[in-house]
Amino acid sequence: MDQALEGALAARPEGLFDLIGHSFGGCVALRMAVEQPARVRSVTLIEPVMFAAAHAQAQADSDSAMVPVSAALAQGDRAGAARAFHGMWGGGPDWETLPEAARDSMAARIETIPACAPAIRDDVHGVLDRLPPEMPVLLITRAGVEGIMAAIADGLKARMPLLERAEAGRGHMVPMEVPEATARHLTAFWEGAETAV
Repeated sequence: MDQALEGALAARPEGLFDLIGHSFGGCVALRMAVEQPARVRSVTLIEPVMFAAAHAQAQADSDSAMVPVSAALAQGDRAGAARAFHGMWGGGPDWETLPEAARDSMAARIETIPACAPAIRDDVHGVLDRLPPEMPVLLITRAGVEGIMAAIADGLKARMPLLERAEAGRGHMVPMEVPEATARHLTAFWEGAETAV
């Protein structure tokens, strides 16, 4: 999280800017919003994996679903861990139909998933307690969202009253699955944010 935030801060433009974050990037966007509230005009979160925002039962269910990933990692089976994780969050092609290079890349980096837990499961940076309630926020989730992602969305809405909800696609990889629909949601949201400013 600290490394990702450092990179995002280095890339930010002058003046007001709009943030977009997908998945873990949504968590980085939330942290950036609390670190730079005067500079952020709006935040768009696409399926943010800020598990700490969800209620306790949803968190427990999510933890249980991650057991195969943790078990494979404990046995040194990076490919098995990546396969299990892709099955939960990857969307799109099945693991076996992914190019070998893509599978190898995911397996080589799979340990970043548990490494992110303190930031997104435990909120060690205290992001949720510092969310600016007046900030315009768009939250895009898959259509018919349920489970942990629905609980995260509800938890963020409770903390950020101006948060708007939108749905697109059928899985976690919304921007890749339905880029046109994602762009339409962004355009409408930004036009509203521009009017508000």
